[in-house]
Amino acid sequence: MPTIMKPIRFRTLHRFRTLCLLLFLSQGIGLLHSAEAPAVARGDVVFESRFEEAEPLQGWTGAARLESGWQSPHAAVIESASAAKGAMLSRSLPVQRFRGCTLRGVAMVKAEQVTPKPNPWNGIKFMLALQSPERTLWPQAPLETGSFDWQRAAFTVRIPTNATAATLHLGLEQVSGKVWFDDVRFTVAKIPAPTRPGPMAGPRFKGHNLPRLRGAMVGPRLDETGLRVLGTGWRLRRTQTCLPKYLVISSRRP
Repeated sequence: MPTIMKPIRFRTLHRFRTLCLLLFLSQGIGLLHSAEAPAVARGDVVFESRFEEAEPLQGWTGAARLESGWQSPHAAVIESASAAKGAMLSRSLPVQRFRGCTLRGVAMVKAEQVTPKPNPWNGIKFMLALQSPERTLWPQAPLETGSFDWQRAAFTVRIPTNATAATLHLGLEQVSGKVWFDDVRFTVAKIPAPTRPGPMAGPRFKGHNLPRLRGAMVGPRLDETGLRVLGTGWRLRRTQTCLPKYLVISSRRP
């Protein structure tokens, strides 16, 4: 007795294929996010110094000493008797941890008899030097000169995605006087968005190497006879569901 082909339930087939597609996309998006996830999260502290460690000035370069700080025993003090020379305390930061992130830098600063700035960018420096293959950036907090009690200094900066080095500078540039720094901290304000993959190299895969195909669309009541006609007369190559009620047929030209 010949086997009779049962009618295809196109609605069920469409739902199954849709479910498979959603599962595939969810897995791909998860892999993309895991591959592009930054080393830090929003709110993470990437650097902090309260100058209360066992060796507070270890890791810094430049001339500085410790004196009483802001609500704490210690702060870094930088003093310069010559405006031409200035004085700076510097240290390298782990830029590989926060490339592409937006950082918020804050510090408590106090000054005594700091001379006027010869240029707007000189004076008391709470600053980052960001190096990349194209250029060097110098984002810094705006600070006045003269004498003032403890005050909060802050600035926000986006780190280039190709930054090769980040150096923190505290001190006096082209001015003389005395300045205190305490509770220096850099926090992640924003993480970079995941990078979208670029286009694949080479020609786009079409599922065949023919110059073109022809197609036909049939209703959901396609029976065994209709399938045989499509397979022999139309040389059926591929079926594709298009909405729940239709079947799209791609075939080769005879």
